[in-house]
Amino acid sequence: KNHHNGFLDVKKFQSIEEAAHVAFNNLEDLTPRSLSAFWTRISQLMGPRYDTKTKLSQQRQDLMRHHLDSLFSTTIEEVKNFGPRDLSQTVLAIAKVSKTDNNHQRKRRWGTNKILRDILNGQQSQRQLQILQSVADASIPLLSKFDVQGLSN
Repeated sequence: KNHHNGFLDVKKFQSIEEAAHVAFNNLEDLTPRSLSAFWTRISQLMGPRYDTKTKLSQQRQDLMRHHLDSLFSTTIEEVKNFGPRDLSQTVLAIAKVSKTDNNHQRKRRWGTNKILRDILNGQQSQRQLQILQSVADASIPLLSKFDVQGLSN
């Protein structure tokens, strides 16, 4: 079981498609910590270690695009409820996902990594502004409570 009381056991996910599917199916119950962990795991799964050569059918691509887009939108809406640790972890993970663009992945015109980059950077680049604005809005009330040491623990 990958989900219990709003907590998503992201370490079990072996693909972006699997992570997106499980998280989307439990979207209503996810806590800020689970959303943050989801994006951290996604950033890890974009690495070459988890790279898959499987070409997704158009139907699977569309479904995953819908799942990831919904998860991203929910994260943006919920980021105001994140604590400092979850907020910083989420920002870092989304930045890593946005910046993942090495030669190996540039050659690809399909797949999960391309779908993620398209959602965050591509034709919908207004998402970058949404990320920055939502994080800025959520950060201001947290500045007085910010514990730098807490980030390293």
